[in-house]
Amino acid sequence: MAATDQGIAQGTVWEKFSISLPHPYLTRYHAQPISKDGTGSTYRISLASPEEQGHNEPPFLLHGSDLSFSSLAQGHDITIADNTAWARARRSPSTTFAWTSVAPPTIAQLWLLVYSYFTVHYSEETIRLDLVGTQAALARDELIAVGLAIPHPAAIDSPGAKETWTVFLENEILLLRSSFWQGAGSPFGTRPVWLPVNDNSSRQPLHTFPLLPATQTITTKFPSARVHTLHPIRPAKPTPGSLIYSRYIPHLGEHFSMVALDYKDPEHLNLFHIWQNDPRVAAGWNESGTIEHHTKYLKDLHEDPHVLTILAKFDDTPFAYFEVYWGKVNSHLPAMYP
Repeated sequence: MAATDQGIAQGTVWEKFSISLPHPYLTRYHAQPISKDGTGSTYRISLASPEEQGHNEPPFLLHGSDLSFSSLAQGHDITIADNTAWARARRSPSTTFAWTSVAPPTIAQLWLLVYSYFTVHYSEETIRLDLVGTQAALARDELIAVGLAIPHPAAIDSPGAKETWTVFLENEILLLRSSFWQGAGSPFGTRPVWLPVNDNSSRQPLHTFPLLPATQTITTKFPSARVHTLHPIRPAKPTPGSLIYSRYIPHLGEHFSMVALDYKDPEHLNLFHIWQNDPRVAAGWNESGTIEHHTKYLKDLHEDPHVLTILAKFDDTPFAYFEVYWGKVNSHLPAMYP
């Protein structure tokens, strides 16, 4: 696809673009066109109109009128036979983030652009990024430091490397989709932004602390079950009824979320009871029964440290039930797992 055609196609995508932060903010943003030329368009991220907004705006600005980005440009025509890190990077498409402010944008503001880009161009594993503005080198170093990007690989012993590409490319860095979705650069503390931290009872917000360190322990269930295993100490189970995952699904225009099931909540219990007595569900779960039976079933799982019961929702509508368990200490696995 020619650059001009690609720019037109992307323009249509960005003009329809809408994104939302996960819970508890649900703040919605759009892409606003700034300029257009023969090679593509330039946009900025702006807040949606008040009637479209979610619950709360974040505690600091994630968008800025002086921060812009370009439409995606095609990667270089490097032979697919060259599988070096340099060649894979050169084949990746590229974009430019630019600003006119005296100070460079914060990591949080750059994170919002990266979020937008990997939402629109969801199939791209890597995107080459050029940063243009005051203290651009500082912004590059910060994106690398938090894991959103890596330095552009050098062209060492690459059969497709032309002489003009043999120098290490200091101006470009490589955005990583995999790192982004794992929570790199999350603007709201040390935890990935998709994992809301329910810490109202804590004197100091838990998201200001590192994740739980890996410490091993032993679980033995002999003679009642064939379990004797070494495994990491697990984090405390989330508070029943609390939100444990949130993510906006653009093509649905809805938020997908997960809530820790609360067997003492009549709504949660009734949903489970109705679902398990549905013949289609019972054929797989084999847990049909009375409300008393289901209360005991969920209570036992709540008290089991290796199982987490979850309700999934689209916006405010529950649609699924999950049981997540730690396999190494699960006593119901087949005999092949002694």
